[in-house]
This record gives sequence, structure tokens and C-alpha cells, in this order.
Amino acid sequence: MDCMKRFTLYSCTALLFVALFAFTACESTEVEASPAQTQTVTGPTQPKQSTTSTTPKTAPKTQADLEYEKSLGSLASSAITKEMFAEDKAIILQKVEELDLIMRQKNYKKWVTYLDDESIKYWQNKTNLQNISSKLPIRGLKLSSLEDYFNYVFIGSRVGRTVDQIRYVTDSYVNAVQERDGKDIVYYTFRKVNGDWKVHLRTLEEM
Repeated sequence: MDCMKRFTLYSCTALLFVALFAFTACESTEVEASPAQTQTVTGPTQPKQSTTSTTPKTAPKTQADLEYEKSLGSLASSAITKEMFAEDKAIILQKVEELDLIMRQKNYKKWVTYLDDESIKYWQNKTNLQNISSKLPIRGLKLSSLEDYFNYVFIGSRVGRTVDQIRYVTDSYVNAVQERDGKDIVYYTFRKVNGDWKVHLRTLEEM
């Protein structure tokens, strides 16, 4: 009987050790899993596209630009550049000043040197002089020479007048005008002959 009790005691003790060993082994083999680290992969930063319009602003036109465009009229700017316009205007307005002095002095011989050949030939014609005589405000006045035309037609309608602008008809014909109240009053027509601006007297057909 005592042997049976001791055997049972030994058996229980052995089972207890086995259970304790198994529990300790399981606990020591458990490894706490660490949370996985995540990496964010980013590509190269793309520059933001501007939504602002990049259209260049047009500079406002100057008074010189407006006068240039008005003087050209329907002519293309490729025919007359701004530099050509400035040069032509300076030359023609200078000639107008000289002509005003010539008219005040009634210097016919000097005046003739400013005319183109076509005008001289046309207004030396007696028939043309007779026809223009009927259109003059002075009744009964008969023109018989180019000098008469100078004294009674040319001087009377131009002396003392202000001329401040030019207007191209073509690249070789230019009107010298006075701009008044938005309108152009034509006092002279110049024609370019061999690079020189000459006064062109309008014919009866051009009047």
C-alpha cells in the first residue's frame, strides 16, 4: 500500500515537471512580430504649369506712329518705312517754307526751279491758260503766261498758309497739307523726280 502511494506521488510529480517544461519551452519560442515598416516611394516633383497667360502686351502707339500710319493711307509700310517718311516730310516741309518766301518776294525765276517739267509744259500752253482764266474769281482777267499763273493762281491760294503734314498718294506723289478739324486741306502736290521732290501743278483734269 505504501508502495502504491509512493508510485502515485512520483507519477504526479513527473507529470507536473513535464507540463512545466512544455509551457516554458512554448513561451521561449514565441517571438513578437514587429510591425512591417512601409516606405513611400515618390517620383521627381513635376513643376506646376502656370495658368497665367504669357501673351505679351502690345505697347500703345505713339503720336508719331499714328501720324505715320495716317500719312501712308492705303500704302503698305513696306513701300514707305518710318525712316523714309521722316526724311520725306522734313524735305518737303523745308521746301514749303522756301516757297512761301519766294511767293512773298514774287520771285518767279526762282519759283520755276521748284516745278517739275510736266507742270511747266502744261501751264505754258495758251489753251490751258485761257481755260483756267474763266475759273478765276477776278472777272475779265486773262492769263497769257506761266508767270501770270504764278502771280494770280499760285500765290493767291498758298502764300501765308500753314502746312504741317504730308499725305502719300503713291510712293512718288505726296500732298502737303494743313490738318484742320480732322480734315486735310491740300496746298501743294510734290512729285519725286530723279530722287528730288518737285512741285507738281495740278492740271485742269486733276482739279
